[in-house]
Amino acid sequence: MTELNIDKDQVPIFTDGPVKISLIAISQPIGLDLNTTNPTRPQFGIVLENFWKTGKIDFVDEVVVQLPKMLRLTECKMGFGNAGSPWREEDPDTGEKSDYFHYYVFENPLQQSGVMEDIICKLEVNKGMFEEELGLNNKLQKTIVVTARYSYVNEARPTLLRVKENPLLN
Repeated sequence: MTELNIDKDQVPIFTDGPVKISLIAISQPIGLDLNTTNPTRPQFGIVLENFWKTGKIDFVDEVVVQLPKMLRLTECKMGFGNAGSPWREEDPDTGEKSDYFHYYVFENPLQQSGVMEDIICKLEVNKGMFEEELGLNNKLQKTIVVTARYSYVNEARPTLLRVKENPLLN
């Protein structure tokens, strides 16, 4: 790992909002054997968790995963079972096609609580694209972008106010 300059513990970058989006750690580096009839398919997972000390996730409405075209998610499961076929060729925000990325849109139309905080999939690698991009390099580095729309409840803390009558107002 030192010869390829790969950090064993990858640190995701996330905003400082109330919900933290984490990727389930995969041992680094990921060794791939694409020349067999049963190629390596590492596990890929997304976890949404409370980041602020007060409040909680009410429900997750949508999770969008942007992947390089070389990568594909399969056998995805969420809190209520099989995630269906969330693959999209177009950017869900702009509707435009990309030459470099595709998207997976996981939706919760019934806005059920607790069903999308964990999403687990298998990660497949397109052998032809992998070999073309790898070329003479020893490693490939790819970025995965995950965004989420959610409802977050932050109940106000009770505050005790003491009210005194002002004797000057009488």
